Amino acid sequence: MTKSHLCILILISLLRGPQAYSQVSETGAGTGRYTLKSIDFDFANDKRTYKDKRLLGILGFKKGDDIDSVLAEFGRDRVEEYYRKKGFAFIQVALDEGKLAAGKVVYQIDEGPKVKIRKVSFNGNEALKDGQLKKVIKTTKKKWFLWPKPYTKEIVTEDLGALKNIYWDRGFLDSNITVKTKFTDHRSKVNITFTIEERTLYIVEKILLKFIDAEGKTIEEIVLKSANPEVDQKRTARKPFDEKQLLAQVKLEPGQIYNGREAKADVKRLLRLYREQGFVDAKVELASPEFIPDVAAINVEYTIFEGGRFRIGWIDITGNKETQDKVIRRILDEQDFQPGRWYNADIAPKETGGKLEKNIQNMTMAEAVSITPLDSDEPEQKNVEVHIKEGKTRWGLLGAGISLERGLIGQLEFSDENFDIHDTPESFKEFITGKAF
Repeated sequence: MTKSHLCILILISLLRGPQAYSQVSETGAGTGRYTLKSIDFDFANDKRTYKDKRLLGILGFKKGDDIDSVLAEFGRDRVEEYYRKKGFAFIQVALDEGKLAAGKVVYQIDEGPKVKIRKVSFNGNEALKDGQLKKVIKTTKKKWFLWPKPYTKEIVTEDLGALKNIYWDRGFLDSNITVKTKFTDHRSKVNITFTIEERTLYIVEKILLKFIDAEGKTIEEIVLKSANPEVDQKRTARKPFDEKQLLAQVKLEPGQIYNGREAKADVKRLLRLYREQGFVDAKVELASPEFIPDVAAINVEYTIFEGGRFRIGWIDITGNKETQDKVIRRILDEQDFQPGRWYNADIAPKETGGKLEKNIQNMTMAEAVSITPLDSDEPEQKNVEVHIKEGKTRWGLLGAGISLERGLIGQLEFSDENFDIHDTPESFKEFITGKAF
């Protein structure tokens, strides 16, 4: 090969290179990703319930996006899930993978029948009547205005859990509940039967309190209540509250049938006792019951992490522009949430969402309020940040009347603070509900 031939070959490869590269980029060959040119839905037997616009809105991608097979399958799953939740129990959605390389997503959809609930029944229940069980499940024959309710497998699964919970709360701790579905010949209706084995009813033998440290290690464990009073114990470790104060919060009683709701209420009462008195980090949990061999009895245990006790240091109010600090501090004062007081973590928990935050939000018309405990240089003190996210303060006044000289007259006055001209409404509903401007 001569030098001139080599130069020609190099020149040809340079001229072809960019063109070849552009072709690969456009189609995505070799990368598995493609620019989406179109999205189509093919329905079996031309039977369709929802328009393209509705289905396109749930895919998670749109025309012009870069897409691969994983994202396309994700869209398929979302379409299938949408149909199932609407009662199409036999929905089948397939992705035409052969067209994906051309930048086309095509879903082949066989809706099948929309299944309605024909009947819901219970077998084996004796302690609880059908009416009590129907109140805790979402699977019902009818809904609004006696319209038939569609069947969804996910709701039936949730109802199984709800039924097990109600039996657990009644003391049937080893009940077994199953469900059977029977579809009609055309699969348009279904009969649902919950079969219940109530089994053993359990009695409370002892109620224990286990105190743990931050690492979960046991500091102390006592028998707070027992069917045998001689077994009851007193606290020996550090005592922010003695056994009498703790006993007053626990309403569950030995010798009685286990009551799950009462046990959960005990957890709330114990936690309130600690948090009202400055134990910001306190936690109380209901442990799994300890089954006593050979008898239908259990020991119930509450696990308590007390943590440190703190008073309130300084309180910093942030984020407020329209609402004055003194207005917010007045609300805090009314709840005794002031510097020097015990940090009441019952009304202002560090997890946020407490009663005090809701009070401030309602009284100042704020969009959101958060109260956060902050570490302080003082070992037994927590500083506080009260952050206000102000919402739109919008109001209007409409008046009308009749004048002999001018006839019908009217007045419309409108005020909107925190106005944003760029946040234009997309509908009249957004305008009147304050979601625009």
